[in-house]
Formats: sequence, structure tokens, C-alpha cells
Amino acid sequence: MRQRKQRPAQGGEISGGPEGTRVKTMEDTESRRSVVTETMQSLATQASEWRERIDQLEAGQVVDRGAALASLMRLLDLSQNLRDAVLSEDSSAIWRSKDELHGLVARLDDAAVKRQKILDLAARLTAGTVTHRRERTREERLAERDAAVRELMEKSAQSHAPELPGPMADKWLEWACSLDDTTAGEVLASLNREFPRLDDFVRQLEIEMWHDGDRQPRSRCNRAARQVRRARAARSAQLHPSRRARRRARRARKARHHPADRRSGIVGAGGAGRPEGFFSAG
Repeated sequence: MRQRKQRPAQGGEISGGPEGTRVKTMEDTESRRSVVTETMQSLATQASEWRERIDQLEAGQVVDRGAALASLMRLLDLSQNLRDAVLSEDSSAIWRSKDELHGLVARLDDAAVKRQKILDLAARLTAGTVTHRRERTREERLAERDAAVRELMEKSAQSHAPELPGPMADKWLEWACSLDDTTAGEVLASLNREFPRLDDFVRQLEIEMWHDGDRQPRSRCNRAARQVRRARAARSAQLHPSRRARRRARRARKARHHPADRRSGIVGAGGAGRPEGFFSAG
């Protein structure tokens, strides 16, 4: 838990979490491109092919009319697809030239990287869990985790997603839990301003409490180990009983086989221990 735990939390708490929350799996956000970039590259390739046909026409060469018309239709379709892709990313986008379009696509690519980084962290938080010796504390941390995941999903859906400070998702929790007000005040202020629910979660979290989805919680491992040890001890006791247990077993068998001797006080064979006045027959 960070030393800034005592700082007043911003906003109200949100408990509980949506069932079946679905987030995208982790990807390498450093190399991820927006759909707009991929569509624009396809358009550039098709336009280059059409320019070659124009050069042939200008040179008076024979051009297949059907192939040229089909190539032109593909070019028109890709141009419309590019426009639709840009407006789906930013409905308010306006451009009038190729240079303006390239600048707009660069901004959309940057937003796509920010968005994917947010989704990657949401995926890690959704897959992981929290353990604690007190069930109430564990439920509180999980409720804060669920609120943080909802916030991340909402932020990723914005047309201008904010930048999530810190490293990639696989190192993010360790980094966030190590922050301190005295040395990372600006970063913490940005995190609290843009992601208040996420900030609430990591502010209360001790990194030892967190377990990723592909790792079994430590408390469950210890519990399973204790159960195995108990089962082995019980089995060993059955196979190798103690000396006291063997004496008790012998007494119990003797009592079952000689009930009359036990009642009359006879403790051995051959008349030893018989009461006075007792005579054998014959």
C-alpha cells in the first residue's frame, strides 16, 4: 500500500462489478495501428495501380476496359471506406487535403495506442483477483477493482482517450503501488485527475494481495498444502499406529474375546487371579 493512503479519496465509491465483463486481450500497443491507417494504405495501393492505367491511356496504349472499370470501382469503394473509418473514430473530423488527412490519421493512431493500453490494463485487472485474511477487506478491494475496470472501459470508449501514465499493463500495478506523494506528485495528480477510480484502487492495494489470473492465490496454495499434509498424516497414522494406540487395540480385542474373565476379575490363564474359594471341576 502506498504511503499516500491517508489522502482523502476523490469521489464516491462504487461497489460491485458487472458480470461477464468483456475486454480485449493484451496486444503489443507499440506496433498497433488504427483501422484508418490500414484502410488508407489499401487506398494508396489501389490508387497507384489506377495511376499506371492512366499513364497507359495517356500514352495511347490499349487498356482493358472491363479491368479498368473494375479497378476504378475498387478505388471508389476504398475511398468511401476510408472516410467511414475516419468518421467512426472521430465523428467531428474535417479535412480538405491529403496532408490534412495524414495529420488526422497520425492523431488517430496515437489515440489507438492510448486506447489499447487502457484496455490491456482493464483485461489484467479483470483476470486477476485479491486475497486477504479478512473477507470484508477482500470484498472491498474487489469492489474497487470492479469500479476501476468500468472506468477504464468508459475512458477507452471516448473519442479522445486520455493517456494512462506508467508502463505497459504487465508492469503497471507494481509501478503504481510503488509511487509516493513525495517523489511522484505530478504523476499521481494526473492519475487521480484522469482515472480517479483506478487511483482509489491502487491507493488501497498492497501488491502482495494481488494475484494475476494465471497464478493461483497464495492463500489457496497454502490451504491446499495443509490439506495434503493432513491427509498424509492420517494415512501414516493408519499404517504406523503409535505404541499407546496398539496397547488400546490389544485391550479392546482381549475384552471382546474374554468378557467373563473381565467381569470376574480373571486376568490370566491357568487360574492366576482367581477369587478365593474357586475350585476347578474334577
